[in-house]
Amino acid sequence: MPRSAARQESRPRFFRSALCFGLTMHAQLSDKKLVCKEFIEALERCHASGWNRLTGMCNNDKDALNTCLRAERKDRTAKNNEKAKERRSKAELALKEFNS
Repeated sequence: MPRSAARQESRPRFFRSALCFGLTMHAQLSDKKLVCKEFIEALERCHASGWNRLTGMCNNDKDALNTCLRAERKDRTAKNNEKAKERRSKAELALKEFNS
């Protein structure tokens, strides 16, 4: 194996090409729930044409995706907070019963 190929293999896949830097979809978007699927697909279709991506033609799609993801995160956080309150109240009740 040539020396440069061995050096290239030792680098993480993401940094093997300077052209790949920053041009891939975030990993967390690839497995999101179906809530924002249409927005993700629209952004990927827009990004398929490199010219659209470079000239800012995809900004509206990106803003719509960000809005959807933000709303989904807020809903998920609110549900998690409610569950946490329930768990805390159950734990406090169990502690009171244990101490009395």
